[in-house]
Amino acid sequence: MAEILLRGEDVNLSDPAFWLRPRSERFSAFDVLRRDAPVAWQPAPTPWAPVSHQPPRGYWAVTSYDGVRTVSRDPETYCSGRGVMLFDNLSPRDQYLNDGWLGLDAPRHAKLRRLVSGAFTPRMMRRIDAWVTDEAVRCIENVADRGDCDLFADVVAPLPIGVICDMLGVPLADRDEVMRLTHKGVHFASEVPFEETLRAVSLVIDYAKELARRRRTDPADDLISDLVRQELDGQQLSDDDIAATFWVIITGGSDTTSTTAAHAVIAFSQWPGERWRLQSNYAHFATPAVEEMLRWATPVLDFRRTATRDCEVAGQAIREGDNVVIFYQSANRDDTVFAAPYRFDITRDPNPHLAFGGGGPHFCLGAALARLELRTFFGELLARLPDIEMSDTPVYVPGPFLDSVTSVPCTFAPRRPATQPVE
Repeated sequence: MAEILLRGEDVNLSDPAFWLRPRSERFSAFDVLRRDAPVAWQPAPTPWAPVSHQPPRGYWAVTSYDGVRTVSRDPETYCSGRGVMLFDNLSPRDQYLNDGWLGLDAPRHAKLRRLVSGAFTPRMMRRIDAWVTDEAVRCIENVADRGDCDLFADVVAPLPIGVICDMLGVPLADRDEVMRLTHKGVHFASEVPFEETLRAVSLVIDYAKELARRRRTDPADDLISDLVRQELDGQQLSDDDIAATFWVIITGGSDTTSTTAAHAVIAFSQWPGERWRLQSNYAHFATPAVEEMLRWATPVLDFRRTATRDCEVAGQAIREGDNVVIFYQSANRDDTVFAAPYRFDITRDPNPHLAFGGGGPHFCLGAALARLELRTFFGELLARLPDIEMSDTPVYVPGPFLDSVTSVPCTFAPRRPATQPVE
């Protein structure tokens, strides 16, 4: 470990170089912060925010489990309506379209959230269950005869985006481009320049508005058609409302789930005993295994809040108007809550992880869907490719928002094609 990470005061989460460090070094830095300064002041992340509506500001980094829960569960003191990303210099409209209703406060946030959650009727959930199974089988069978694949690019990434696009009503012909733009839009400050991420988000927003306009005259059995029929405070949802909702759902339900699955495959290669334990009795271990996958991956690293009054977290005074950033991945390795937090343990119990947020009104709406996708995917994967294993070094995508993976090379015994009967 580099000497610079030995003291909490030396850890700079706003330095892009920090996010280029190996995952293990970043974890060690968060260990130091939790020990020395669980609420630590960080400078403005200026290298990541070249599009200036207002100058970016510093923030308080909250890294302990209890601190993240405290901030998450007090939306009146720590609001979302002034932006939820590390940077805070977008215009109000751009902020809404980029943050969606994640960046809203009560009562409007609660009303929009209810409209979306209300679309998940029992009939829709039955369809989702079938979509997940069909997509998982299709993605796995596409590579089963090959003997090797990039599990992320070939199998994991297409699964959640396919399910989400089915839910939203995105035609098959549009999905590859929507997936490409979505991926680019959430990977700011990593391999994609910031201006390009804004452009990608803008294109997805424009696409969502056009899809909403089509559904107003030609409705279908999908979530967008349901949303265009909904009213909020006596008025139909605006194009901006529907587009922002589209963006929240497609980003929250695609890269996050695929990233979790990728990190789980990597973890099973590092902890093979856990993989064999799961395979030995999938029905018994699947539920706790999925929870440990979520804790281990914690794909969404952080969200920002803004203090609405003078307050205090973990003994640190915070002034009204200060930015407060909560780091979920750090909280999920807090050894005051999780015994041996750097061990991947599919029998961990209890496992009160914060992968879906620290509670409160912004708890992830798609938590049940993510759990369903992971449980179904790994059940099909281990049954259809039981000897699959990682064959080369995975490729990570550094960044301050998503702990992403773009490549997980794997090998397995190829499925032999059925032979033709001899005449």
